Amino acid sequence: MRIDQTQFTLTLRNERTVATTLTLEPWGDQTTLDAGGVVTLACAGPAGGRVEVVLEERGLVVYGWPGSVIELVSPRVGDEAVGAGTAVKALSASQAQATHGGPRRRRRG
Repeated sequence: MRIDQTQFTLTLRNERTVATTLTLEPWGDQTTLDAGGVVTLACAGPAGGRVEVVLEERGLVVYGWPGSVIELVSPRVGDEAVGAGTAVKALSASQAQATHGGPRRRRRG
């Protein structure tokens, strides 16, 4: 049986004057998004699911859907803080693996 999949990238920008925390749920992965900073997420999973992006007290929270994988592809987790003027390029998982040793990957479900 074949399960239909969907995939897309999501670019998030912090246009506030202060840094904020970006959290990927339900995994709890966190990174800092500096003022003016930009991140790109690669999202994939069963068709019909959706990503929810919520501004909460703790910062910006991205919620995956059951069976989904969300990868922080630019910049990678562990890179320097994400600041204004950071060049952002969405990479596929295979490109990120070849270029940077792989993205931060999490599967929900």
